[in-house]
Amino acid sequence: MKKIDVTVVTSPEGREESKDEEVLMSALRARGLAAALVDWTDTSWDWRETSVALLRSTWGYTRTFDGFMAWCERVSGVTTLLNPLSVVKWNADKRYLAELDRAGIPIVPTVWVERGSKGDWNDLATERGWDEVIIKPAVSASAINTFRFRTGDVAGRATMDRLSGAYDMMVQPFQGSVVSEGEYSLMFVGGEYTHAVLKRPLRGDFRCQEIYGGGVALVDAPPECLVTGRRAADYCGPDLVYARVDLLASPEGHYQVAELELIEPELFLRLRPESAALMARSVADLLGSRP
Repeated sequence: MKKIDVTVVTSPEGREESKDEEVLMSALRARGLAAALVDWTDTSWDWRETSVALLRSTWGYTRTFDGFMAWCERVSGVTTLLNPLSVVKWNADKRYLAELDRAGIPIVPTVWVERGSKGDWNDLATERGWDEVIIKPAVSASAINTFRFRTGDVAGRATMDRLSGAYDMMVQPFQGSVVSEGEYSLMFVGGEYTHAVLKRPLRGDFRCQEIYGGGVALVDAPPECLVTGRRAADYCGPDLVYARVDLLASPEGHYQVAELELIEPELFLRLRPESAALMARSVADLLGSRP
């Protein structure tokens, strides 16, 4: 018999910075579930003793990516990992965006640059009429190694040469709406849309994350934004406990998926506590522990 119903998986970084874990832990316990909050790096924790390992704020995992993926493999072999291992593997590399694109779901246009590639990404951007671009690794989080450059910028070339020597990279046209309007994050829990937030960067920056001074507010998602967000979340199937879809407006005003977050997204549960209760219910249903 498992001793813990749900282990909420965090990290030293997430434990320090996340504002949602207390809300989630309270919701799980209110549902009658025995819950613990444990760092994925804690080698003393016996994952065989938990019925569900619920990935949450495992922030910083991309810096030890291989170790984290190996941990996910091990844990999924002894308990139920949520979201599932197959989802984690698929979502860890942002080339999933290409799959969404093939499925007809609008994404921010993206060019992929393979690690060690000798091709000139500036030419690719120029061919597409992109005057300003964002470059970042295909495996990344929290805007780490994410840069904004004018096409042809010498510093941009040097930065791409440095990063592409170590990572598969992606190049996207800079979306001015991130500054003028902001980035929408739509939350889905147990397949149900729960709430949306609008994230805005600090003046003079383009990164919306709070760690860079960005602001966040609970909002009603624009109708087209919600339609596209639902399509992206539904594409992943009905079995996800949570999903977050980040969207930006194109220059023409249409909403496009910037990222689909299925591993460790901040879900802003503190702004809509009912979503934490819904997550607890989803987990309880999975455990067969309906009251």
